[in-house]
Amino acid sequence: MAIPANHPQRFALNDELHARPSEEIAIPEQALSLALATAQPTVGI
Repeated sequence: MAIPANHPQRFALNDELHARPSEEIAIPEQALSLALATAQPTVGI
């Protein structure tokens, strides 16, 4: 499986996300992260 090319806004989004403080999570809690890769380009994002 080939690694897809970087999205033009990838680095801007990464920098924005990491410039903000993380939310504290009180125990017991759960966090979920979901990433999807498709063969078709997404229009409008």
